[in-house]
Amino acid sequence: MVNCLADDVGVTHLTPLTGELGRPGYRANGRDRCYFCKSEVLDTITTLAHDRGFRYHRETGAEQDC
Repeated sequence: MVNCLADDVGVTHLTPLTGELGRPGYRANGRDRCYFCKSEVLDTITTLAHDRGFRYHRETGAEQDC
């Protein structure tokens, strides 16, 4: 279904593989495991975008104190 939608709007739908279990911090299953999962996903997306020639600035919606 998503591939049909992507075709209809003229975009490429990619499903990159991630390796969260390759990160010791994620495998430790501590309270900060979400950080390691999100880092893996964002690192993968950033690399994929760069490899395809996109100038990509990632935003997570997280708040930062000034």
